[in-house]
Amino acid sequence: MQTDDNWKCEVCEKIFDNYRKLNGHKSSHQPKRRGKIKREDGSLSSTEIREIRKNSNHDCLFCGKEFETGPKLGSHVRNCKGRPDYEKIKERQIATNQEINSRPEVREKISKSNKQFLQKNPHMVPYLRNHSSKKSFPEIVFENLLISNNIEGWKYNFSVGSYVFDFAFDKIKLDVEIDGSQHKLEKMVKRDIIRDEFSKSIGWEVIRIEAKDVMKKDLQDDIIIKIKQKIVELQK
Repeated sequence: MQTDDNWKCEVCEKIFDNYRKLNGHKSSHQPKRRGKIKREDGSLSSTEIREIRKNSNHDCLFCGKEFETGPKLGSHVRNCKGRPDYEKIKERQIATNQEINSRPEVREKISKSNKQFLQKNPHMVPYLRNHSSKKSFPEIVFENLLISNNIEGWKYNFSVGSYVFDFAFDKIKLDVEIDGSQHKLEKMVKRDIIRDEFSKSIGWEVIRIEAKDVMKKDLQDDIIIKIKQKIVELQK
């Protein structure tokens, strides 16, 4: 509850100067709050205590939505539509984005900073964090084609900088990409161009093969011939 410029706890009526402090304080009134469980009579086992902690919830001051942990609640509160200053926050965010977009030097500085961070922390690359380690069916078919034609020296999902190459012949710097239909989307085309330019700048050659072509038996021989010819070319 907000009173003038202060925030008041509805349970104990304690006053706080901002809603963040009040949100943190409110959790102290929850009997199942993490860290507040004590085994005074030894009636609860450690397993039961962990389960109670696991199921403890934190509710948003503005909309009442419950969360399992304080950090999740805090993340929600920052952009909760129930906040009285929600519109002002959105206006500030829009103004900040407009300022950044109007200053190319700022965008370039942010982009450079992000690239440097990802180069030092490749495990934080968004693609890698969300990427499934499972091969797609066209990739499995292509892998079997390589094996059945005795083509060796390749590595699957080979990391180079902030990118992951589908089938990389690292000794001769050849990257073979199996592109699904999503690579025809405008934003993916732009990303692939940037990626291929990066690969070429560090001495790699890129062969892109459409996934649908890998699945066509009448095109598989042509694909293998193309790969073999490029391998021979790069080995010279």
